[in-house]
Amino acid sequence: MLLGGDFNQLDVAEITLQTGLFPLVNIPTQGIKRLDMLMSMPPQRHTIKVVEPTARSNHRAIIASTRVQCARVKLSEKRIFRRSTPSQVLHIYAALLNHLRNYDSSALTSTADPERAWELFYDTINGWLNLFYPFHQVTITSKDPAYITPVVKYLLRRKNHLMRSGRM
Repeated sequence: MLLGGDFNQLDVAEITLQTGLFPLVNIPTQGIKRLDMLMSMPPQRHTIKVVEPTARSNHRAIIASTRVQCARVKLSEKRIFRRSTPSQVLHIYAALLNHLRNYDSSALTSTADPERAWELFYDTINGWLNLFYPFHQVTITSKDPAYITPVVKYLLRRKNHLMRSGRM
């Protein structure tokens, strides 16, 4: 819930007590006074900016947004993920099970040290995982929307690559 307007004759503290709304504007909006006000419930996060008006007025304009401000500097982070699609799952899963069925565990049982046997098994399984479900790397930036996950970014890049090569 938001309440906004010219609070020239109103007491902000009294309105806060009566309504539970808190003032969001902390800087002067007309000269050295805070006459224009925007008030909101406390759980909401607002980005408030008071700017000079574009029209002829002695009041400054209040710009409020619930959107999180992005950093001015574009930060990038490399993300690594394993991709599997429903169409891949069946034949890749079958090939992985085939490798597991044909796995010779005699090297594990012949080793007297259980820790060494576990390392051998782990290295073998990890190698198969890398073979059938390889890692993909994408760069996610601070400018990307929140819904851009590594998989979505990978798929968008793949689609763009196919479109540029005329295969889509």
